[in-house]
Amino acid sequence: MSLNIKERGALKTNRLSLARRGVMALTALCAAAALALSGTATANAAWPNPDVPAGEYDIIALDSGWELMSYAHDNEEWYDSSDKVFEVTNGRIPPDEEEDYATSGGGIRNAADINAFITIYVAAAPAGGSITIGSGSPSWTVDINNWDSNWVEANSHEHFEWTFSEPGDYKIVVTAENGLTFAYQTYLFTVS
Repeated sequence: MSLNIKERGALKTNRLSLARRGVMALTALCAAAALALSGTATANAAWPNPDVPAGEYDIIALDSGWELMSYAHDNEEWYDSSDKVFEVTNGRIPPDEEEDYATSGGGIRNAADINAFITIYVAAAPAGGSITIGSGSPSWTVDINNWDSNWVEANSHEHFEWTFSEPGDYKIVVTAENGLTFAYQTYLFTVS
């Protein structure tokens, strides 16, 4: 009898966990969609000239104050990248610094002391454009007007290969949440 109670309790916990993840993903998606729709950019709009210097970056970086930013490995600085454009060479951002690539690193960092549910939404891309970040777990695969989400552990930092399927301009909206706190940021990429 107690075995059945434990199984039932475990099942109830799993259902609650799945329901909570679904609610958090839906919340993040709604926020990302609202942000994307409030902008004036279109899939064919030309972004400003790239102004992020070549280097190795944690492109998506959640700082300890729960703000989404970017982190430059070269000078170990955090900065607001909402009005910056990352230049992407040959349709990819390699996970490690490579000489022939303007942007490298492809890092995703969580400097907060709590796990974060990271949602990536592609708000603008060229026709047929999609982004794949990573190949294992976690990984994100997103095409225009769609999203993908994963948990990123507290105080973690990992580099991923980013692959863009088509050349052109991309706009992604990233949200981070933990059920109590919410952050968002827009990132721009020009892909050759």
